[in-house]
Amino acid sequence: MDSDDSNSSNDNEECVMEEDKEFEMLCGLALKGIILARNLRTPCHTSDRTGHMFITEVLNGHPRRCYEMFRLNVPVFRQLRLDLATNYGLQQTRKVSIEESVGIFLMTLAHGCSNRFVQEFFNHSGETIHRHFHTVWKPR
Repeated sequence: MDSDDSNSSNDNEECVMEEDKEFEMLCGLALKGIILARNLRTPCHTSDRTGHMFITEVLNGHPRRCYEMFRLNVPVFRQLRLDLATNYGLQQTRKVSIEESVGIFLMTLAHGCSNRFVQEFFNHSGETIHRHFHTVWKPR
């Protein structure tokens, strides 16, 4: 009888150990699912029209449109862009042209637009909009 009791006891221990392993594996899978769900990023600004395309469209379109968007006529906008580049060292970056930086700055000032609103026009992140606004605000 003692051997039957010890076999039964060993079987119970093995069963408990298996259940513990299964529970640990399920907890690990659940945790992995939670982590993956939180880290999935979906791009917010997915428009086909880039900020550069928007600026080009405004500067090459009807002259009144430039004034309505930036409160400057096209020649004044272009002169400001040139002055900021030559006299204050404003430079384009890999993804944002000087015209875009100036447009971001002027649109924000001209209309009191929020960062989030400007993001939609220029198709850039809030951090990029913030950085380029301040680059024009205080050029090097």
